[in-house]
Amino acid sequence: MRQFSTSTARPRSAGQIVNAKIAALETLQRGEIDVATPMADARQLTTALVLIMSIQAPTGLLFQRAYRDADWITATWFGNDWVTLVAAVPLLIVGLVRTARGSVRGLLLWLGVIAYAIYNYALYLFGSAGDRVPVGRV
Repeated sequence: MRQFSTSTARPRSAGQIVNAKIAALETLQRGEIDVATPMADARQLTTALVLIMSIQAPTGLLFQRAYRDADWITATWFGNDWVTLVAAVPLLIVGLVRTARGSVRGLLLWLGVIAYAIYNYALYLFGSAGDRVPVGRV
């Protein structure tokens, strides 16, 4: 399995910079990823996203009258809530943990579930009849 580094150590001299560039090129040639930026902010935002998803999905399942759409659309929202609760939240946690350990597959999983969340909540925001003040039409 390919690994990447999340260290933030920076070279200090010109020789160290050249050696770091050569090492980075060799890493790219081997097909590995070298991430040298701190990811603490991304982890904190992902933790907040996990909490939001973990609260929103059961709330949508418990308070079924909150969805004021047609019956078939309401059924779709319930399906979204189940998928979010049963699949997306656990996969997001797994992707976050594996990314922290340096897994490229974990990184792809993490980014994929974040993309799902953005798409899913954009649908909630702009596609449901549940909003009293349509944000997209203000």
